[in-house]
Amino acid sequence: MIFFKHFHFALYTLLVFQPLFLFSESTEKQQSLEQCIEYGLKNSPVLKQAMISHEDRMLQTAIAKARYIFDINYSTDYQVEEEQHNNSLSLSQDIIGGINVSAAGAANYDNESDSDNASLSITLSKKLLGSGSSFLESSEAIIEGLVGETIALNNIRKAKRKLRQEISQSYYRVIRDVQSLGIRERRLEMSKQTLEHAKVREQPLDIITAEIEIPQNELALLQAEEQIKNGLDNLKEIIGMPILQTLEIDPVFNFQSVELNTASDIEFSLNNHEDTLNNRLELKRLQDDYKISRKNILPDVSTSASHRELSKGDEINLQGDAEHTIGLNFSWKFGGARKRANYKIARNAIRRNELSYYSLTQSKTKSIIRLSRQLNELKRSIILQEERLSLNERQIELYKDRWENGEIGILELVRSQSSLEDGKVSLINQKINYLEQLTEYQFEIGK
Repeated sequence: MIFFKHFHFALYTLLVFQPLFLFSESTEKQQSLEQCIEYGLKNSPVLKQAMISHEDRMLQTAIAKARYIFDINYSTDYQVEEEQHNNSLSLSQDIIGGINVSAAGAANYDNESDSDNASLSITLSKKLLGSGSSFLESSEAIIEGLVGETIALNNIRKAKRKLRQEISQSYYRVIRDVQSLGIRERRLEMSKQTLEHAKVREQPLDIITAEIEIPQNELALLQAEEQIKNGLDNLKEIIGMPILQTLEIDPVFNFQSVELNTASDIEFSLNNHEDTLNNRLELKRLQDDYKISRKNILPDVSTSASHRELSKGDEINLQGDAEHTIGLNFSWKFGGARKRANYKIARNAIRRNELSYYSLTQSKTKSIIRLSRQLNELKRSIILQEERLSLNERQIELYKDRWENGEIGILELVRSQSSLEDGKVSLINQKINYLEQLTEYQFEIGK
């Protein structure tokens, strides 16, 4: 009977005063969640791809700006038979707003007649109506490049948040497996102690029942160990760590639920989520295209003015006669059907964008509400499961007393113990599921 009392106390200690975590102390090699996230932000291939895309966008903007850099051309030639030496220099500059400024100079020397001459001309032209006449159209490529840069930056921010979410979820799953492993180990140890107790009582049915439990628990323990290894490999892949490199995580698990303000979170998402921000940026670009296409319906009208000076005599002095030219150019393709069609296409693109934005806001709102309901349901389930485990522990005490008094067989005790351990595994799963859903909720609202 003394043996039974000692066994009773040991079993009670294992079930009730079990350690919450598999390890009580963390080593220097163990990585916290934030450390894994920091590593992933530096090494994730997905994030590096997004940064390369942003660099490409910046280069596209630089290409668009290069259009407004001065073009300089210089040429020189010598005609052998006539013994003439000719030089020319020209500069041209497009300015935003359909303006072009150009200057050209020439200096020629005729060795046979021993004479020089030179000329200089300056021309200013401006598109008044039609294609290329507006400030907006001439700067369209630059504006589009800047919008593209902003969208790419938003995508990088989104990729970082998505990476944080994926790392957190993968990390939590490993924690879940580590916690479950501790329960599997305790279950195996209890089954061995139960077998020893059954042998002392010399009950054949109790002995065979206890013996069956041991290999089942050993298999479950082996599967749990392999699941942890697979989970760590998945985590390493996400953060960009070589699979063959060793990674140990900090198994300490501090669960804490949060209070949600769904209405405020929906408003925050619609104002700050990268998807909605990019949609509004795309709308700005489409509105610019619409304004440009509307102006292009008008006839093309341009004006120009030029001033030209020549040399006087056989010298390079630019003191000769001056020439002034003022011009007006008008062109219009009869009917303008193509331009009107492009105008309507641009208008339809804006309509599609508005419909897309409405669908996006609907989807975001629905997703946030769905996740908030799931989180509240999981929070309530965790509370109920904790209450259920407390009742299961009291139930086991009653079963142990009855078993020690010979009122029930060991099978009923083993079942009650298994039910308690399964309940603990279920509680861990519910808590991890809550944290996974919480990271998804935070991602959806743009945090």
